[in-house]
Amino acid sequence: AVVSTQSGHYGRGNVVPDTPSVMPLFIREFERRVTRRVILKSQRYWATPTTTKEPGDRAWVVGRAAARSTLDGSWVLLRKEQLMELASEEDLSQYLRFVEFLVGLPGALNSVPPAIQLVRVMSVFQVPSQPFLIRGVSVILGNLLHYFTSIPKINLTHASQSGYVSFYDFYNTFCETYEAEGYCDAVFAGFVLLPTRCDYALTYRRLLWVERVETLRMLRVSELSLSHVLRYPESDADMMTLYASSLKNGIKGLGRVIAIHHVHNFLFNPKIRKEQELVDLVKGFVTECADEVCVRRYGGVGKDNKIILKSEDEAMETGE
Repeated sequence: AVVSTQSGHYGRGNVVPDTPSVMPLFIREFERRVTRRVILKSQRYWATPTTTKEPGDRAWVVGRAAARSTLDGSWVLLRKEQLMELASEEDLSQYLRFVEFLVGLPGALNSVPPAIQLVRVMSVFQVPSQPFLIRGVSVILGNLLHYFTSIPKINLTHASQSGYVSFYDFYNTFCETYEAEGYCDAVFAGFVLLPTRCDYALTYRRLLWVERVETLRMLRVSELSLSHVLRYPESDADMMTLYASSLKNGIKGLGRVIAIHHVHNFLFNPKIRKEQELVDLVKGFVTECADEVCVRRYGGVGKDNKIILKSEDEAMETGE
């Protein structure tokens, strides 16, 4: 169906309303009316050429939104520039509630790669007004963070479809924003840590541990459980050297927990293949650091992202 593209209305290429004040009504109507029945009805509505379809009509807004959501949900995921145009904090809160609603609606965002969803949600943290510091907004962003962790693995190469050259470029800017105005926020930190899991590309971990060391130092608390970040073992020799050397240099915060986990796993997990030269190097760093006992007695990470230590007897039984 061809839809009017007049300024201020929804169009095929611009389904997000041009006027920010329209957004609250749009979201309330969608949340109130969208069900499977409404979606099917709206599809029939748009399939009937004789039906009068006037842009701005309440049924038009809801019908178009519902039909569109089953085909291409990317329209609802606003870019940073569009987020900055929202009229008020309440508009932004309603927008995020709308996104939260859609991610819980089966099939609504099937056509949008999770990487694009991720970039658009993370863009909220880059809005100059710092809405992530508002309690209500923070709660919704935390819920969306847990939604993204429920996805087994996000293909971050799809992020190039979101308007950025690559996810790496976006992530670099995102870390820079966290350094400048993140205030060590736990939800913000969770999104920083999300792409550093070891089954994702090495470039994101290297960016954080080499080029964005200040970001790493500011990671004190995180809404994201480190058990998610540490699910897979580190396999890169250079990263292992970085972890060990950072412990020697007295790293603090969540970086310390991550480094202890990977170094312990490398030294004491027999399933990990390792070169003796690297083992000797890592052991040399560990013996010179204040966390030598923590590395040896490391027993995992608790729910509060704090290290769980084994007793001396337990450590000795496992050869540590």
